[in-house]
Amino acid sequence: MTPAKDEDSMESPRTRRWRAALRSAGATHLIGIPDSSTAELFRSPLTAADPKTGCSEPPPVITVCREGEAFAMAAGLWAGGTRPVVWMQSTGLFASGDSIRSVSQELLAPVPLVVGWRGRMGKPNAGQFDTATELLEPTLQAWRIPYVLAATPDANELAEWLASFNWNQPGIRALIVPQ
Repeated sequence: MTPAKDEDSMESPRTRRWRAALRSAGATHLIGIPDSSTAELFRSPLTAADPKTGCSEPPPVITVCREGEAFAMAAGLWAGGTRPVVWMQSTGLFASGDSIRSVSQELLAPVPLVVGWRGRMGKPNAGQFDTATELLEPTLQAWRIPYVLAATPDANELAEWLASFNWNQPGIRALIVPQ
């Protein structure tokens, strides 16, 4: 019988790097719906220092039923003084239009959004061309969401982008990560 491993040691190196990037940026919550690329990330809480107390506590990972709920939760958490990050796949972004409009253009909550760009790496979806690939950038532009394209799904660009996120600037801003 082999000894049980702790959950952190069973994670992929990429997931560990994503977690480290979120922690170092002071993210207090991760909100979204896991997909095949992010399932490990959503399995257990992050660990980050509470900005008010400096104590290291594991903030919750919040999985939602519909992607639009993530933006409402992020706005509420931000209003309560926390720093939530929303993470979803591009197809989930398309289903979130009304929530995005409300949070970004009416509530003016600063929300960092990480979007997994489905199909960008040329992988077919069910053997067919995935229209989500070509619609992501025009959709972000139409919704007036500033975005940055990450060159890889690695954590270096995520860490840099989150570190530069201005929590005093209202609106949703996105980092697009290839899947």
